[in-house]
Amino acid sequence: MGLYDAAIDNYLNEQGIDKQIKKIVREQANVLGILLQHANTESILPETLWKTKNRDDSIFDLSNYWQQNDDNTKILQNLYAVSDTVFGQHKCNHLSLFVVHNDILLRLITIGSSNDAVLNLGEDGWQKHLAARVATSAWLNICDDCSLWLQNNDLSGSHYNNAKRLWALPICRKTGGVVGVLYGEDKINKTWQSDLLASWIALAIVLPDLLENIQSMFTNISLPEK
Repeated sequence: MGLYDAAIDNYLNEQGIDKQIKKIVREQANVLGILLQHANTESILPETLWKTKNRDDSIFDLSNYWQQNDDNTKILQNLYAVSDTVFGQHKCNHLSLFVVHNDILLRLITIGSSNDAVLNLGEDGWQKHLAARVATSAWLNICDDCSLWLQNNDLSGSHYNNAKRLWALPICRKTGGVVGVLYGEDKINKTWQSDLLASWIALAIVLPDLLENIQSMFTNISLPEK
């Protein structure tokens, strides 16, 4: 049995996904797992990881929540490298990687267009943000028609007005529960193919241990004052 086989089986079973894509997921997970440990990150500038744009063009400074040092910068660079690999394989408008801490989602990585960096998991957060919904439900969500979801009040917020397709995948720890969320957005409708889903699942499979380690470093995270 391969390194990720048990985790892949559990993920596909829990999410009700056809196991025909297991082979593709395994191949992708093996590649991403190696990359996570041995990525060439020299070209990934630290300042582009610690300070990123929000949807409203304000600057999100991750160092306000997590100590900025060489070790943590290396972790971010490795996370960016594996995320960018999947982003590069299947170009979309936006990719975000969030980690769960208490009652919020905190963005670690963003690629493409800007998005919100801190998401509330309480109150009506599930309706305002698909990533928040997935974090609380632990169910993978794919929205192929964003305008229909908005019309049916399954989502709300002007930030979705230009989106055509959304998806969010839970990143689950071995002992159960969601440790993070992968979130993607597209401004054009594309056919959802199995290799695209397999790549995103593979990314979710290789990240739980690292995200749990990151979680343990956070202290006193709260929603920013408005």
